[in-house]
Amino acid sequence: MKILLVEDSDVDARLIEAMLAGLPARPASSRASSLRSALELARTGAFDAVLLDLTLDDSLGLDTLGAFTKEFPSLPVVVVSGEQDEVIRDAALTAGARDFLRKKGLAREDLDRALKAYG
Repeated sequence: MKILLVEDSDVDARLIEAMLAGLPARPASSRASSLRSALELARTGAFDAVLLDLTLDDSLGLDTLGAFTKEFPSLPVVVVSGEQDEVIRDAALTAGARDFLRKKGLAREDLDRALKAYG
């Protein structure tokens, strides 16, 4: 399994990458820190799923998710967000996210559960 991690925070990216490395399936990951670079990487077709932060330097909120779901409707996107608002979570799921994980309290088990369906 190959994961595209789209995260502009180095601290959050390192934390998520460490969690991914500890999963039983040990998925490989590549990281992009902007929407533009993430879309370029995704166009290679080399990914099974995307872990997507909604707040990037070059894109914000559901527009970030929409860019992926529009161009890659069959590529599973799991939102990993600092957003705590249930309205945003529900909107992201309605807009095409396969799952919505909150960064606060994120555990390896959460990532494992969210990615199992795509590995």
